[in-house]
Amino acid sequence: IVAVYSPLLDAGSADEWTHASAVQAIQTDPIAPGVRLSLAGLYPQLNQPVQARRFIEQAIELKPDCVNSYFNYGDILEVQQEYYLAYQSYLRTRELLPQDSPDREVVQAKIDELRPQAEEQFQQMQAEAQAAQEAAQQGQGIPSPEQPTLPEDEVQLENPPEGFNEILEGEGAGENTQPN
Repeated sequence: IVAVYSPLLDAGSADEWTHASAVQAIQTDPIAPGVRLSLAGLYPQLNQPVQARRFIEQAIELKPDCVNSYFNYGDILEVQQEYYLAYQSYLRTRELLPQDSPDREVVQAKIDELRPQAEEQFQQMQAEAQAAQEAAQQGQGIPSPEQPTLPEDEVQLENPPEGFNEILEGEGAGENTQPN
């Protein structure tokens, strides 16, 4: 049904019909990856790559050895500029393809084309991870409850209650601080 409606996407509410038919097909056969692959192909036409990605991830989860799923996933990731993940997806596609498949050339071309961007993105991810690790080691990570989240000079009260400043400065700690 998705195949019937998707060519008609320019005709009014055909996208809604396509989506509704796909949802119904998923409800009828919830473990079939084919409908999700169809939806993953539909959503980029609707300029909804996040939805496409979600459906392709579901298809991969349902059938982890489906070559088309990994290839299409690579395409979606590439559009989203997640080059390292797209590269990994194309590598997985190549692993799953039979040695004598003519599609190996297409997949290899994608791998070769994406390799420089994937390597650059991987190096950037490594640098970010290292910087985060160093910041955490130096105590510059996410503030713990003991660490103030604002500099002291920004925390001001216009009319602090009597004894408030002494409490902040540690004075009067031994005095009775209960109300009279």
